[in-house]
Amino acid sequence: MSLASTNRERLKNTYYDVTGGLRQYFSPEGPTQLFLDALFGIPLNDKNKITFSMNGVNSSSSLTVFNPNNLSLNRSFSYFRLGAGFGTKISQNNQIFFNIFSDIFGRNTGKGSGGSIQLVAKL
Repeated sequence: MSLASTNRERLKNTYYDVTGGLRQYFSPEGPTQLFLDALFGIPLNDKNKITFSMNGVNSSSSLTVFNPNNLSLNRSFSYFRLGAGFGTKISQNNQIFFNIFSDIFGRNTGKGSGGSIQLVAKL
């Protein structure tokens, strides 16, 4: 399920995008995963905006063995991540975003911080 909207009255031209769901992998040890992604954006002016995000996954499986040497084999894990970003319009149809994030909580998974650069193009 997903919900996205713009608020033009209270917090002028802010926007949000919330996605949540359930995934079931079809394999003998395939996990069942609950996930949530939420983003809130605030335009600073016609060219620049800032965003705040949070993401989380809770994965459960009959395969509960934790392998610290190969985290991609772990099926039972969870994490919660917070992020922030700055975006600027570089042309009429293109924006570039600089993002940072940090894992606040993690169980049976890697935990860390990082960043990304993202190009959004209007086709």
